[in-house]
Amino acid sequence: MTVRYIEDLRLGLIDRDLVLSPRSVVATPGGRLVQRKDIGFSDAALEVLVERAAKLKLPDAVAVPGTVRVRNSHLSVWAKFTATHGLPALPSTPEAVGFFAASRADRGLRPSYIRSQVTTIRAEHEKAGLVVAGLTELADEVLDAYSRSDDAPGTRRAPVLTRADLAAMSRRTIEGDTSRRRFNDAEQRGARERLVVTVGYAGAMRIDDLRRAHLEDVEEAPWGLLVRLRSSKDNRRGDSAEAVVVLRRDDELDPVSAFAHFLRVTGLTAGLLVPASFVPPSPHPASHDAIIDRLQLVAAAAGVGVVPGGHSLRRSWATHAFEAGVDLVTIQRHLRHTKVTDTSAYVELLTPWIHNPARDLADSPEGSAPAADRTTTR
Repeated sequence: MTVRYIEDLRLGLIDRDLVLSPRSVVATPGGRLVQRKDIGFSDAALEVLVERAAKLKLPDAVAVPGTVRVRNSHLSVWAKFTATHGLPALPSTPEAVGFFAASRADRGLRPSYIRSQVTTIRAEHEKAGLVVAGLTELADEVLDAYSRSDDAPGTRRAPVLTRADLAAMSRRTIEGDTSRRRFNDAEQRGARERLVVTVGYAGAMRIDDLRRAHLEDVEEAPWGLLVRLRSSKDNRRGDSAEAVVVLRRDDELDPVSAFAHFLRVTGLTAGLLVPASFVPPSPHPASHDAIIDRLQLVAAAAGVGVVPGGHSLRRSWATHAFEAGVDLVTIQRHLRHTKVTDTSAYVELLTPWIHNPARDLADSPEGSAPAADRTTTR
């Protein structure tokens, strides 16, 4: 098109035959055009080119290790779901895949993440040579409907747990007599879950922060624990140092005693803070879904009336800190947010009367609240 445009100007700036030659043309300093190499197929018929391209053998794609882990995680979730409901994993039906998508959405997972799981299920069917036509249509419709709803997954905030709820969950995770020298897998899982509840809450940590943490990166101090993160949501490549301060407590949510209990029960001194399994020691962390599943099972077993989500521990700490009078900027630093506006979304006002600005006017008609009340009206 450029050649035709310049030709239409009739300025004689180019040699049309040279530019459209079947030989590649390279511009060199001084404005000279040099023909380097014949590209070799300009005169060939389309059928010949298609046949030649079909004979090209491309190397098989090598899956990235991270992609393999994600795929295996999706398939593990799918296998557990089908086994729980007495359904075959392969071959499956559009109804079963749609049911799977709806159940995952009801747990608060984002539609985009569920779609990746559904895509993995479809790919596994293709790999097995099974029919995939229409397999994910119902699931797509379900996720589209959830995305359009006002209560769409991913837009709902994880519920806040009370201190009593968290303490009940911590008590529920302690299984068996910890004075024995040998421990079974159930006790190790209980120690791991108690560690997730206590450290996750006290450190206001994301689920993925817990998954990335290593035992050798946890430093004990008189005031508590310092958890150094090799990477995080905002520091995926580990370009900058990042650490979480986890303070000691004098109640059932003490993260220091939970950490010591975990080391004693598992016998681990290095490796992942939240391993997928203990026999043999797992080189991979427990999956994001698995941690949330265990939190929800522990909450149900402890008689907690709400179903915790992935951010419940983090939002619970932020809410409790705010109700205790901690300002948003300080909470922002502990949550490691870049903007305080992000932090405000983590605070749930459990006692709106205490934190209601109208209380200032009710207590002081002149417009200035008494000093005693200013500490609670934040």
